[in-house]
Amino acid sequence: MRKSLMIILSVFAVFVLLSSCSTRLPYEEAGLTGEVVAKDYEVLGPVYVSGSNHNILGIIGWGGIGYNDLLAEARKLYPETDAVINVTKDVKTFNVLLFYNSFGFDLSGLAIRYVDNADNHSVNLDVSIAE
Repeated sequence: MRKSLMIILSVFAVFVLLSSCSTRLPYEEAGLTGEVVAKDYEVLGPVYVSGSNHNILGIIGWGGIGYNDLLAEARKLYPETDAVINVTKDVKTFNVLLFYNSFGFDLSGLAIRYVDNADNHSVNLDVSIAE
């Protein structure tokens, strides 16, 4: 009895380790934020993409969608796009026990074009000569 209990607990522990999930830090804590002043860019318009990621037993996977797909769609709609900001992600999940998992992703954001105004940059040079 004791031996079978140890085997069941060992199998359960291996199962828990193989089926664990990971957690990501918020973007701000991961150092992925930047300061962009509103006058440094022009909003071109909204952009939206949708896709899904599938896997079997967490080993065999296919599909997926990410920021690069959102940027590519923005460049199709607005050829002068430099970046996409205010990105939001909606996730829909479906699974059959632990055998099959499907994650549907809807990404949306704002396509922007950076504005380079030479008159906005001021340079303060001290050219006095010490005598």
